[in-house]
Amino acid sequence: MDFHFDGVSAKKALLTRIAELGVDAKASEADPTQTIFDKVYAKLSSNGASSKIEAVRKELYRILDYYELQASPKILLKENALETLETLKDDVALALVTNSGRKPADQILRKHGIEKFFKVTVTRDDMTRLKPRGDGIAMAVSMLNVDVSEAIYIGDSVYDIRAAREANVMVAAVVGGVHNTERLIKEEPDIVINDIAVVPFMLKRLRQINSPADAKRRNGVSG
Repeated sequence: MDFHFDGVSAKKALLTRIAELGVDAKASEADPTQTIFDKVYAKLSSNGASSKIEAVRKELYRILDYYELQASPKILLKENALETLETLKDDVALALVTNSGRKPADQILRKHGIEKFFKVTVTRDDMTRLKPRGDGIAMAVSMLNVDVSEAIYIGDSVYDIRAAREANVMVAAVVGGVHNTERLIKEEPDIVINDIAVVPFMLKRLRQINSPADAKRRNGVSG
């Protein structure tokens, strides 16, 4: 699960501040946020200013926090999200991995009363690199103390799919998010679903497929 903000204004503010800092990072609004950061850090390093990276990172994160906190009251849950979380809460260890900062993420979780559903919440402030890199998902899997083979990540963007792939985690793409169905399918997720309400049924079927008894049946072996 993740939250999606209108990042256009935030990216413009980031790029403006980067230019003001005199960093010619050759970044654009079309770049994922992590790619912008990568370009900035690489330029600072090549200019012999690696010691400034942490201070610049904190300043850029503060800009993102500002815009996310402004937008968070407008953030709505996906249709059927609350009901799905209620269904899963006693059966599945749930984690939230978001590119949003800790403060805006916590504000949204409290607003919708869903913080209780997640055993682990990984935000921008916790991970080394944001999605589409897999750091956050790998961290969440480790904190849940499960094997990657037992985990599945559910998201609605190509960045979610790429991050899950990098973390070696199965991924289900939910239609109706920031990227259209064609773009999602092009990334070749393991599963594509049209409604988050089907997630409990999807997980039940995956368990059946991966059960020893079902494996025997699929291999033509009876009990």
